[in-house]
Amino acid sequence: MLITGMPYKLSITLLITVSQLIPIVGAILGTGVSALLIAAVSPIKAIIFIALSILVQQFVEKVINPHLMGKELEMPGVLTFLAIIIGGIIFSKRQEDYKYDKENKEIQDGLDSIKND
Repeated sequence: MLITGMPYKLSITLLITVSQLIPIVGAILGTGVSALLIAAVSPIKAIIFIALSILVQQFVEKVINPHLMGKELEMPGVLTFLAIIIGGIIFSKRQEDYKYDKENKEIQDGLDSIKND
C-alpha cells in the first residue's frame, strides 16, 4: 500500500486485518469495503487495489498456507498440496454422483407413476 500510494493506509490495513478473521468471506468483504473507500478518492487506485488483493490472496492460499500446514504436520509442502487437490477431487465427485442419482431417482419416480396409471 505504501508503494502504490493508496489513500487511508492505516484504516484499510486495520479493516483488512479484522475482516480476515471471518472465515470464507472475510477477505472478500474486507477487499470490497476497502475498494469502496479507495474508489471515493481514485477509481483507478481502487482497481489496482482489487487486483493486488486478489494476487496476494492467491499467493497466500496456494503457496504460504500449504507450506505452513506441511510444516505443522511435518509433511513436505508438495504432499500437503497434493492432499488438498485429491480431497477436492474426491468430494467433488461425490457431489456430482449425488446430483446424478437424484436426477435418476426423479426419472424413476416419473416412470413408476406412469406404470401405476
